[in-house]
Amino acid sequence: MFGGFGLVSFPGPTPDVVLLENLSRATYVEGDGAQPFAHAVERIRAAASSVEDTLARITKLEEGHRK
Repeated sequence: MFGGFGLVSFPGPTPDVVLLENLSRATYVEGDGAQPFAHAVERIRAAASSVEDTLARITKLEEGHRK
């Protein structure tokens, strides 16, 4: 499965819900079916730069663009 999705996590025992949307329909997935998407979000967060590193990179790119 490839493509964009929205993941909504709730506190407590309420299961996660995933929204898969395209031109012809929207599909909601919850419970065990949402687990691959929750794992994907965990992998994305682990690979992402920190807020500080991201801001430093944007600042550096902006300064280089002004010259």
